[in-house]
Amino acid sequence: MTGPHCLQVDQFYKTIGRLFSALLCFAAVMIFPATHVFAEETAASGPDHETLDLIYLAPRAPIFVRFRVRSEGQGFFTQREAYSAKLFDELDASGDGVLKEEELEKIPPVGHLVPVGGQNTAGAGNSGSADSDADGQVTREEFNAYLLAATGSPFQINSEVQSLSPGQSVNLFDRLDRDHDNRLSDDELTQAARRLRLMDFNLDEQITAGEIPLPTVFGVAQQSADTPEGQAAASLSLLKPIHRNHVDDALIRRLIQLYDKLSRGPTARRFVKDGRLSAKELGLAAEIVSPFDHNQDKLLDQQELRDFLANPQPIIEIQIQFGDESTTPVIKTVVNAESPPTAPLQFVTHENGDVFVRLNNVEFKLVASPKRPEVRAKQYRTFVRSDNDKNEYLDENEFGSAIRRFDRNQFQLVDTDGDGMIVQEEYTSFVTQQLELQKHVLNLNLASKSASLFSVVDTTADNQLDAKELAELKSKILALDRNGDGNIDRDELSGGLEMILARGDANLQQMRNRVSPTQATWGGVSRGRVVTGDRWFHKMDRNRDRRLTKREFLGPLDVFKKLDTDGNGWLDTTEADK
Repeated sequence: MTGPHCLQVDQFYKTIGRLFSALLCFAAVMIFPATHVFAEETAASGPDHETLDLIYLAPRAPIFVRFRVRSEGQGFFTQREAYSAKLFDELDASGDGVLKEEELEKIPPVGHLVPVGGQNTAGAGNSGSADSDADGQVTREEFNAYLLAATGSPFQINSEVQSLSPGQSVNLFDRLDRDHDNRLSDDELTQAARRLRLMDFNLDEQITAGEIPLPTVFGVAQQSADTPEGQAAASLSLLKPIHRNHVDDALIRRLIQLYDKLSRGPTARRFVKDGRLSAKELGLAAEIVSPFDHNQDKLLDQQELRDFLANPQPIIEIQIQFGDESTTPVIKTVVNAESPPTAPLQFVTHENGDVFVRLNNVEFKLVASPKRPEVRAKQYRTFVRSDNDKNEYLDENEFGSAIRRFDRNQFQLVDTDGDGMIVQEEYTSFVTQQLELQKHVLNLNLASKSASLFSVVDTTADNQLDAKELAELKSKILALDRNGDGNIDRDELSGGLEMILARGDANLQQMRNRVSPTQATWGGVSRGRVVTGDRWFHKMDRNRDRRLTKREFLGPLDVFKKLDTDGNGWLDTTEADK
């Protein structure tokens, strides 16, 4: 076709082509920056800095679980490396980029860098020296490797079952269950108040939680292991964190001990354990193990196992996003491999988004706490309270009571001058270091929501039972009788278990926040709470509950009645001030 009409058609298609090319260019310009930004964000965070791996030592084969954790936009390893850089800059007084001479002496010892409740792993942290090449100076890279090795895994696991209700730590049920049949009969409930009154060792007419000991069998404190709490604690003890940068040699030996089956080679005459693990023994497919089998003998030796554990294949990934304390953390699950219904470790997500963990048929609700550790000036008052003999230093026993989860055998690491005494300066240095380390620690705790008999009876929630509460004890406990048989079974107290993930060590924060109820002084400066009421009141108040009973009051009875203006049978600080 020729002529003016053909030229018009040709020009039309050329115009369409130019418009289409322009649209492609525009789309490329719009899409590229978004893709580039996402790539930069992914590369910046990196899986090594956000992921924390766990291994569950199940009976037949190990099970791997991965936690992908971000705290206020960063992974815990990123936060530790940032702290390492900050600490290095503080130590590098000369600013020349290396630590030498006097600067080396100021490097914190390993004991200051192990978070309370944690353990340092293999590497520079165990040798106690940051100067890995022994050239008399420490570079930034050497210091970073030293700190990461000493601090160990950011994941800490506390297998002790904690309480979600007041008085849960008081094992009142087992104390009242005299025949140990996991049931409180009518006779046991009738005799309960009388038996508890016999535990009033200081004769103040009140039964405190500390006066109720654990039940004993042949003189040994007995804790029930057949309860859900006991089974949960036992199961959780088989869950171990993996430090991907410094895999623990003890963990490798434990794997070989548990899963290395008896075998016989082509020339061997008997079955033996060869100290290596096959894909079958690990319960994994051969293609998963093969990349780490460097000599291609279809078995992983200790070095190959170390490489494998640095990047295991988890069955599930738990994603947790922490924000500030006003924001509820977000928990999501990504399943990599389906587990059979009989698997000892399972994760179940309900329709409402709640995530539950099943460990050997014991179920926990997975909860993330928004709280985070903070450093406060008042947290150092525990030094004064722990100094029982007021000699201005802590001995080994006093330090062990102040830092409950710190190993007393490492007392000398905090006692930097080795004089057998921890003075306030050494204590403050240690605590400051610990609270900084807790900012990038993920702590897993078990908590029980079961009803506590003590808290049910302790209606005033003052952690002690007075005469009125003891008189109402049987009726309060019988209110828990769900099946109406007149007895209280242990199952009737069950309220579920929670597996709580929190930033930092909760026990450290509780320890730091304890303050003496009386005024404590250090160097002439007031450090505690000012005591109200006359001096005689606090001398007579033997149980420090800020109430004087008739038994505690040492004066005449008519004076007590005169002071007791409200006639409630005890004196408070307001009545003592009159």
